[in-house]
Amino acid sequence: GSVTSSAFYQMNLMGMAVADAILMKMVLPGTQIYFLLNMANYFMKDARFTKMAELVYMFLQWILKTSFGIIVGLQGIQMLLYPVIDQVKRNAMWKTASAIPGMGGLFGTVTETILGTGVIIKSAVGIGGLIGICLICMIPMMKLLAFTLVYRITSALLQPISDSRVVSSLEIASDSGKMLLSAVVSSTLLFLLSIAIVLQATNRIV
Repeated sequence: GSVTSSAFYQMNLMGMAVADAILMKMVLPGTQIYFLLNMANYFMKDARFTKMAELVYMFLQWILKTSFGIIVGLQGIQMLLYPVIDQVKRNAMWKTASAIPGMGGLFGTVTETILGTGVIIKSAVGIGGLIGICLICMIPMMKLLAFTLVYRITSALLQPISDSRVVSSLEIASDSGKMLLSAVVSSTLLFLLSIAIVLQATNRIV
């Protein structure tokens, strides 16, 4: 599957570059801006940045959802097209070789065994990649989840005895952690779906 392999490498590298640029240049700074805008509201007598903070939050959510849909959609379209090209090439080679007198049956058996072994190895490597990505991303996701829950629980416990601005600040910190968690989960799902799409697209031998 040279065509599928080439498309996978190109699309995967492009997807990683785009995801990295979006997360590092837009989502992470945007989360900091969202947090600072909300904190500024509580240091002023009048909340003057509420609408701006809501706009930043909506923009970040839109960026995450749109980038996820575009990258997965492009890879899905590529993986629907390129395996068909490889399939035509393999079928042509298979039929031509199988037509050789005296050697066709042996060639077909050997080739089927080799290709079947290749599919098994490819699937094993792909599944190993899926497990590896999950293990790598599990620690930061658990940290962000703990961060979000701790701030949310603290704000709930302090509400009866503390100033409302302190409680609101803790809630904003929790919301910022939730946004960072969404970014990590989205990037993880992008890698997992990329590998899963390629595995599914290249499962057939002939």
